Amino acid sequence: MADDTEIFFTDREGTVTPNVMLILDASGSMGTNDVDGKTRLSVMKQATKDLVSSLSDVNVG
Repeated sequence: MADDTEIFFTDREGTVTPNVMLILDASGSMGTNDVDGKTRLSVMKQATKDLVSSLSDVNVG
């Protein structure tokens, strides 16, 4: 459980590192073949991997 006061914290050097929590849908509808014959779930997983790998100085959960 968190509130908006816990999004940004500074480290000992005073650097602010945002904390980001991703909530992903894994319901039955995500098994639907939707995007170029791929399931919604596989497309979401790849998009999430691409997003997380492109981030720097962000804590992701």
